[in-house]
This record gives sequence, C-alpha cells and structure tokens, in this order.
Amino acid sequence: MIVTAAAVLCGAAAFAWTIQTSPLKGTARHAGFRRGYPDPQPGWGGRARTLFARGEYTTLISEAQSRIRGWGYDPEAWLFAGFAYTALARKPGFNAISAERRARDIWQQLLLRCEPWRTYRDPGGIIDWQAFADSGDEPRGAFASDYYAGWALLGLGRSTEARDRFGRFYDRVRDRLRMRGDFYNLACYAALAGDTATARLAWVRACAENIIDPVWGAVDPDLESLHPDPVFGWMLEFARSRAGRATTGRIILPDT
Repeated sequence: MIVTAAAVLCGAAAFAWTIQTSPLKGTARHAGFRRGYPDPQPGWGGRARTLFARGEYTTLISEAQSRIRGWGYDPEAWLFAGFAYTALARKPGFNAISAERRARDIWQQLLLRCEPWRTYRDPGGIIDWQAFADSGDEPRGAFASDYYAGWALLGLGRSTEARDRFGRFYDRVRDRLRMRGDFYNLACYAALAGDTATARLAWVRACAENIIDPVWGAVDPDLESLHPDPVFGWMLEFARSRAGRATTGRIILPDT
C-alpha cells in the first residue's frame, strides 16, 4: 500500500516537473482560456495592428506579454511580440542588440508552440498526448500552425524552412480565399510563399475593390516582399484616396 502511494506521488511529481520544464510552462495552467472559451480580449488583434502601424513597439511588447501571461495559447500574441522586437532590432543604437536577442527568444518560443505536442519534453513518456489533445487543450491556431511556424523560422534566420512552411499553408488556403474573394489575405500568403505573380494580382484586386485597410496594408509584415514593386505603392495610394486618407505617403491612423 505504501509502495503504491509512493508510486502515485512520484508519478504526479514527475508530471508536474515535465510541464514546468517544458515550453508549455506558463500556458498549461490557464484552463479558463482553452479552446471553446470566449476570448477575454476579442479586439486585441486590431489593437496590436494599430500599435505596430504607429511604431509604438514598446507598448505593443508590453501588451503582448500581458496577453501571453493570460492566454499563452494565442500565437498572435507571440507573433506581434516578435514583430515588435524585430522592428526595434532594426533601429540603430545599443538597444538593438538586446532587442535582437529578445526577438530570437520570442521566435523560438513561437516555433515550439507550433510543433506537435508530443515533441515537447516528456522524458518519462508519462503523458497521454492524444487524450491531452482530445480534451481541447491543443494550442490555439493549430490550423494556421504552418503560417506561425514560418514566421518563427524566418525570424530565426532559417529562410528556406520558412518558405516551405509558408508554402504548405498557402497550398491549404488559396482556393478557399479565392472563392471568398479575400484578395488581401491571398496577397499576404502568396507573398510569403514566394508566389509573387499571384500576390501582385491579388494586391491590385484588394486595393481596387476597396477591401483593405491602407493603414495596416502599408506596414503589414506579410506584404514586405512586395514593397519594392512600384505597383504596390501605386495601389496603396489609390486605396488611401478611396478610404479618404492622405495620399502624400503619410499614414494617418484613427484614434483608439
């Protein structure tokens, strides 16, 4: 009896140690924010885009970290933290070194959260991963895991692997986006996957049909590879004029 009780206690301790020393640390305990529960900050994505477009990177990082502490499953929080740190790392100055190091940490953590759960640290083989996933605890955004993994890999300098992951996601969603007439997102995912011709045409259609936010479109990292193309700038100005914003190249953002 004593031996059985000791074995149970050891097993429980091993399970707790596994979770606390794995990349799941800081996320597994937030049961209230699992899949199927309402997002406590449903407008956070829009807020993050506004802060990024305004260049308020430190505020964005602070808010992303707060969201990570409250809902570590959300890949968007890690993604925007990575975007913000990467933007700070591009600025001249001593702080760029620290920002680059933090960006790598964020991208590494995002990549870990995009991989299958059974690849997490489980030295004793004591976790029933299938039952854990069936319970609804798998990371939020599992459908788009290749997209998030692509950004993480790109942030870590692994561009070939990133292009492969972006390509997988693009192959999965492009027909659906065309059917829905979602040309903005089609442009984003095509650009990331290296399908420049499709990205260019989709961007033109998105701007011509007035279905984009030119404020975010001007700075969206997904579209960065299109920036050297003159057509990108021409259509962005056209979209700004249709949206009633300035056409001088100065971004005007609404108050939030």
